[in-house]
Amino acid sequence: MSARTVVELAGVRVTYDRATVLDVPTLGVAPGEVLAVIGPNGSGKSTLLRVVGLLEEPVQGTVRIHGRSVDTRRALAERRRMATVFQRMESLLAEA
Repeated sequence: MSARTVVELAGVRVTYDRATVLDVPTLGVAPGEVLAVIGPNGSGKSTLLRVVGLLEEPVQGTVRIHGRSVDTRRALAERRRMATVFQRMESLLAEA
């Protein structure tokens, strides 16, 4: 990926009860780029957005913000620089 990416995922995998729900070899979003995430129910869209928003940690892979890897120690500091808008109020209450 380019050094110009704002958000980058590399080898990211998320599993629930040993079932892989998200497997992203590479994904990069450049400054000013608009990314649409579409797919059927259960395809991992919400999981992807939670990983990108640093609300969920993948079991494997790397999340980079502005070229720097984000680990659990820095996730809170990076999340403070982001905004999350939930689709439904139930989602917001579930996160609390």
